[in-house]
Amino acid sequence: MLSEKMWVYGVLVDLNSYPAGVSGHMAVGEEMWVEAHLDDEIQHVRNIVTSVISSKGPCWQPTDWCGSMISAKRSLTIS
Repeated sequence: MLSEKMWVYGVLVDLNSYPAGVSGHMAVGEEMWVEAHLDDEIQHVRNIVTSVISSKGPCWQPTDWCGSMISAKRSLTIS
């Protein structure tokens, strides 16, 4: 039987189950695209998945858009 934490992790990494605006494959080194809404402007942000440790949750990092201005990492944490 799957633990609740592993079930949640499965949902987090299944990008096909996300609403429109998120696409790609949640695996280390793969691309993940996110539609960002900034006021009236919509940008498609390319991200690279940097970690998929099942006990912590997936992490990704933007590779363009504002990458020259800031360095950021995004993650979903399972607790």
